[in-house]
Amino acid sequence: MKRLIGLAAALLVAPVPDASAQLVDRRAPGITVIGSGTIRTAPDLARLSIAFRQDGTSPDDASRKLATRIAAVQSVLRGLDPTTVTYTSEIALRTVRNGKCTGNTVGSDSMMAVEMALDDALAAMADGTDENSDNGPCRIVGHMASASMTAEMTAVEKAGTAAGVARREGADAVRLNEFALKDPQAASRAGLLAAIADARSKAEELARASGVRLGPVVSITNGDGRQDALFAMADADVSQAMNSPPPPVVTIPVDPQPIDTDVVVTVVYAIAAP
Repeated sequence: MKRLIGLAAALLVAPVPDASAQLVDRRAPGITVIGSGTIRTAPDLARLSIAFRQDGTSPDDASRKLATRIAAVQSVLRGLDPTTVTYTSEIALRTVRNGKCTGNTVGSDSMMAVEMALDDALAAMADGTDENSDNGPCRIVGHMASASMTAEMTAVEKAGTAAGVARREGADAVRLNEFALKDPQAASRAGLLAAIADARSKAEELARASGVRLGPVVSITNGDGRQDALFAMADADVSQAMNSPPPPVVTIPVDPQPIDTDVVVTVVYAIAAP
């Protein structure tokens, strides 16, 4: 019995190994650094947002006039920069009423509002007080067509001028949204190489200061935490008719700021044997 008690006491007083210390012991020594690279590139793409609104006596009339204005703007933009590409993002057609409507018959575009308007119209027809008739207080007075378009042009120096001529040729609203890069991946690749070179430079300085010799790369992790195999990179026309000639184009100069592409990597180097 005394033997058992003595053994139990020995177990109680014996120091318990620290789990974190064991973890550190099992981990190979190394140098971890964060490298960064910034590539500054002049933008070679400009994006404009263009909006149109056109009224008409019928849906076809509004649509036809809208198409003519869109074609005129596309033509003048391609005249400034033949590489201009346009994308239509939205087309809408709606009925315009005189504004003296009751309930939900004011022309909301939601399906629920349309259903409620039909219910109101059927009720009015039943009692002979149809407010939506040709002479009613909620009669149709016209039709509206609208469109939104994005234009991309590579002549970035003409982007400001393009906004002005697009407005003159029939756009209701024009905004120069942004300057961008046609090939952002090229800048990212260059930034990646610069970040890895920066990481190696920092690791070499740390190795010299610590009196050790820098070993091979153990791992590379990019800035958002995903593991990537980057070792190879580390080593290695229709124009709108006018009766008189159009006035001269008003030039709006633009001086876009260069685009910075930032890349951050975390690199772990082994410590080589002395």
